[in-house]
Amino acid sequence: MTRTTLGLSGRAAQGYYLSPFSDVPVVEPTFEFRAMAACGGLASTARDLAAWSGFVADPIGEVLSPDSFEEMLQPQVMVDLDRWSMAFGLGFMLARRGEHVFVGHTGGMPGHISGVFTHRASGTGGLALMNTTSAPDPAALAIDLASGVIEREPQQEAWVPGSDVPADLVGILGRWYSEGEPFDFSVRQGRLQARHPALPEHKAPAVFERLDDSTYRTVSGREEGELLRVRRRPDGSVDRMSWATYVVTREPLAFGAWLDDPDEPAGR
Repeated sequence: MTRTTLGLSGRAAQGYYLSPFSDVPVVEPTFEFRAMAACGGLASTARDLAAWSGFVADPIGEVLSPDSFEEMLQPQVMVDLDRWSMAFGLGFMLARRGEHVFVGHTGGMPGHISGVFTHRASGTGGLALMNTTSAPDPAALAIDLASGVIEREPQQEAWVPGSDVPADLVGILGRWYSEGEPFDFSVRQGRLQARHPALPEHKAPAVFERLDDSTYRTVSGREEGELLRVRRRPDGSVDRMSWATYVVTREPLAFGAWLDDPDEPAGR
């Protein structure tokens, strides 16, 4: 971001003010912000802000810890209490447009108004740079631009076939039930996943990592951090499982069907 500076440097667009009662632009002066430079004195270009949007979509760990970045994107203050369409994280605005959430911020000084918002999942960013004080909503314009790209050129991930199903997972695949609720266990790229059939498409499944032949930890999605324990019969086939201490069986069973089973975890 070599053209991003404190204050205008080199070639810069002239800023104007346009009265609502006239079509004659008025030149806005360039201010020396001094101590207020952190508030409105940062100047940039479309190319540099596009690079920043790319960083927001996929931050570099050496620059900013991924954990810290995710913490910055958690809603702290809800701005729109009626529709929950706008919130503030830590340094970021979070704007919802339909099913998509855009993160970014607006900015400006006399004669210059801007907005940069990024849809992280698709890596799509919208930039609004306007050299007028009397500008339309920069957040709405930037999000309109990004939304248009997402709608007209939806991202399609190429399907990649898996190489094999690990032997310890073969007996787990298929539909299981926990307290009457169905869960479909599958393997994708060699990793075990579980998904409720009614889970919306935009919600990620639970993903597990292997600890040993009979124990797996949920690393993301539903019950993150909890264990999936597999109980096997003498022939190695899977008898039942417990996930986050909830019993999981091949057929839907009433709560009391396994209540007195001494092999089940305490409490569930």
